[in-house]
Amino acid sequence: MKTKILGKSVFQIPVYSMVVILGACGSVPVPESRLSWSDLVPGRSTQIADQGSDAETINGPALANASEQNIPDLKTARDYWRYAVSRLQVGDVTAARTSLDKALEISPRNKVAHKLLRQLEIDPVQELGAKHFMHKVAPGESLSRLAKDHLNDSLKFYLLARYNNIQNPDEVKIGQQLRIPGDAPIIAEVKIDKKRKNELLMQAEVAFNEESYEQVIELLSPALSEKKAAKKYGRDFKPMRKLLLNAYVGAAQNHREAGANQAAINMLALAKDMDPANGKVTELLAAIDVSKDLDDWYAESAKLRETNPDKSQQLLGQIIAVRPGYRDAKQQLSKLDGEVKAYYYREALKHQRSQKLDEAIALWDKLLGLEPANENAKLYRARAMELKVNLQKFVSDQ
Repeated sequence: MKTKILGKSVFQIPVYSMVVILGACGSVPVPESRLSWSDLVPGRSTQIADQGSDAETINGPALANASEQNIPDLKTARDYWRYAVSRLQVGDVTAARTSLDKALEISPRNKVAHKLLRQLEIDPVQELGAKHFMHKVAPGESLSRLAKDHLNDSLKFYLLARYNNIQNPDEVKIGQQLRIPGDAPIIAEVKIDKKRKNELLMQAEVAFNEESYEQVIELLSPALSEKKAAKKYGRDFKPMRKLLLNAYVGAAQNHREAGANQAAINMLALAKDMDPANGKVTELLAAIDVSKDLDDWYAESAKLRETNPDKSQQLLGQIIAVRPGYRDAKQQLSKLDGEVKAYYYREALKHQRSQKLDEAIALWDKLLGLEPANENAKLYRARAMELKVNLQKFVSDQ
């Protein structure tokens, strides 16, 4: 809005916009936007860093000092908030604020304008939390891209800039260290130690860095399921377990993005078994909407209880991993323990008598994992191993 003072036209900030600024935290709902920064100001890119991090401490409320400048006459509220974004990207807070006020003159309930204006007023540390991890800016990354990846909203780029005491978001450089609110992602690229003697772990690390999570699982899951795996792999045992856990999570995220919720939960349930206290796994499980699936899993578990208690147990474990208090799933799972042992024993004997020795040995291993002191299982497994060796020798002599 313009008014005349001493014959000159000047901008007048409306009173209600100041009310919006002061009451933004509670009176005006600001839902998340899904707009991409590339849609707003194309062509932004990071520069090569010539030094390390410029932010040693978080000083949330501080804002950049911006120069006054004239705002162009634009037609719509969208035009004005888009212009405000372009000014925030170069740290011109005064021009951005004036442009947002103009957007609200045209459209007082404009959600994006309210959201952007709120970012100029709130304390970023209180809003995003003091807990953070360090992130090294990679080629092609910008604050808007990082805000979208970690805050689920590219328009929060300026809030992320203030969180890092960055006055000009456009000057973020490749290699710069930034604080990102929250916990570090569980998935990260692993460094490959070429001097390591464990070829299996090296293969798994290569596959992990290529995001071939299913291949990592195929490589490591059988190895870590072996008896005395910790003793066999020594110092590599813990890195192998950590890599397998992360592979389960990576595979789950891929399944979830493809809309395969049940497959995602299967992977997360395996991760939960490995590390029950892992907060990231719990968070991912809670984020998957499987309310319609729980009844189906419960019914399927009941149906399979007699014919395939192993699968029935897996389904109940899956239910408990997603929703621990679901019906009587925990009680049913505890009752299944004896039935599963009997099932393994019965099926292992059947395979052994049919000369399906690999299948029999795998089942004996599962049974001994649940009941290590079962002497019959130990004896039958030893016989199966001996028979397998003799058969292999017989075949090689022919």
